[in-house]
Amino acid sequence: MSLAGALSLCGFCGFFGLAFVGMPSQPGLRSPLLCEEAAASLVTRHARGPKVNARRSVSPFYSNEDRERLARLRQEKREYAREFSQNSTWVREQTKMGNIPQADLTKLPALQDIYDRKFTGDADVDPIGGRKRYLYYIMFKQPAIPNAVAMKKIVADYWYFLKKKMSCRDIKITPRKSPVDNFPVTTLEYEMKEYGEIPRGQMGKNKYQKAYMVEFKFKAPVSATQYIQKKLYSDNNVIRFMALSLTRSFTHVGEDNELLL
Repeated sequence: MSLAGALSLCGFCGFFGLAFVGMPSQPGLRSPLLCEEAAASLVTRHARGPKVNARRSVSPFYSNEDRERLARLRQEKREYAREFSQNSTWVREQTKMGNIPQADLTKLPALQDIYDRKFTGDADVDPIGGRKRYLYYIMFKQPAIPNAVAMKKIVADYWYFLKKKMSCRDIKITPRKSPVDNFPVTTLEYEMKEYGEIPRGQMGKNKYQKAYMVEFKFKAPVSATQYIQKKLYSDNNVIRFMALSLTRSFTHVGEDNELLL
């Protein structure tokens, strides 16, 4: 083979090596040795097979090792923040600007204590952190609230349940008017049955098309939501409710006052 033919062959191999192998574009890539390696890689490379598919089918949830690694990383960050916050001029300047919360990080509890916390149910006794913000819209059937006294009694019962049984904080209960005609009583799109058990002697559940809408906004432990919804499903005065979680994760100051993440 002539010298010109050999050079053209090397140039051809170098072009495919750059296109398929993904080598960086450098002048030294067009040497004969690199061309041979690129051609060999094209020949010996296998197509995406069962190994790739098996890797994609792995569960997206974290494993125990991942959780331990993330916990160690959070602990290291907190220890670094504690050391850096002491006698630091930069931290004092940033605190005045409002970028860093004004809190003594040395008095924060351990991360393991917060994530493994067990609540007693009484919000006045339990610590302040470890809660998420929730919003509930509850529809009470009209016969259950004939006047303001009945409304106050129902609201007080739920307030005591959230405060003393579910360890909820910052509870705000607000009656809402109909979003359609702005009347105190909301007219439903269709008749709905009441929740709870069927009373003794009654053949079936009654249907209602008018109800009072009440908004409940509070901070509650994550494990308390199942008990709150269980109480709603067992209440004969309730015909519908909608629950919204306003906190997806503890990433903002004020949603968990102890972590300060």
